[in-house]
Amino acid sequence: MKSRALAEQVEELPDAVLVARARDGDAAAFESLVKRHIRAAHGVALAVLGENADADDAVQDAFLSAMQHLESCWPAEKFRAWLLTIVRNRAFDLKRRGRVRSVEMLEEGTAQTRDPSPLEMAERSELNARLAEAIGTLTDTQREVLMMHDVEGWKHADIASLLGLAESTVRVHLLHARRRLRKLLLAVAPEARQGEALR
Repeated sequence: MKSRALAEQVEELPDAVLVARARDGDAAAFESLVKRHIRAAHGVALAVLGENADADDAVQDAFLSAMQHLESCWPAEKFRAWLLTIVRNRAFDLKRRGRVRSVEMLEEGTAQTRDPSPLEMAERSELNARLAEAIGTLTDTQREVLMMHDVEGWKHADIASLLGLAESTVRVHLLHARRRLRKLLLAVAPEARQGEALR
């Protein structure tokens, strides 16, 4: 019980204190930083790479790098921004090296009550291909903004801070990304266009 209470106290400390303790070799302090920021880190990596397994690889590499270079995190209270920059850079490195796995929008192992029919599988495959193709036409920044905002639920201000952009610029990128996807997807799905025209 005592060790659990101590662990909870460590987890409640501000980032700057945890960073200072981690620099002194406190593994629990670094573990608390990982727990606190892993979801945001994964969201950033996923926005760049578009695939969970690749995002996991980038995040793992980034946390290892952060642990090894913790002395360069300055000021310590900016750990989150520093870490997410490392994550983003690692994700782009993975993407550039071509180590990214092929995108598969529907994850294997999804719980289903029954096996999909061949027709359902074909429709899903076609939809996934169209969506992946449409997302592939976005610029890197548009894709990052779209994924962070619409998939991960980030606020415009947080995205702006991470990407080094004005908040208004983030909003413009998001608007253009959504318009581009809508245009491309409606072009291949006339029934959806008819439904939208009725609204």
